[in-house]
Amino acid sequence: MADGFIVPSTAAPETDAQHRLRGPIHAQRHVRIVCIGAGASGLLMAYKLQKHFTNYSLQVYEKNSEVSGTWFENRYPG
Repeated sequence: MADGFIVPSTAAPETDAQHRLRGPIHAQRHVRIVCIGAGASGLLMAYKLQKHFTNYSLQVYEKNSEVSGTWFENRYPG
């Protein structure tokens, strides 16, 4: 404020992402995770997340009607 006038700020407004990143680097925050494929690796990832983390949401995308990836698409032997 100079001589009774308000000086407009030239700084750009803070974005939501900038606001969320402020604070301690190890602060607890919700994490959204996307997994492509519900094969062995995707299922293991879901298991490990459930076992070791609490504040997350997981969305798994699978192109087939059932889980198990290659094992669903192929029948062995033959």
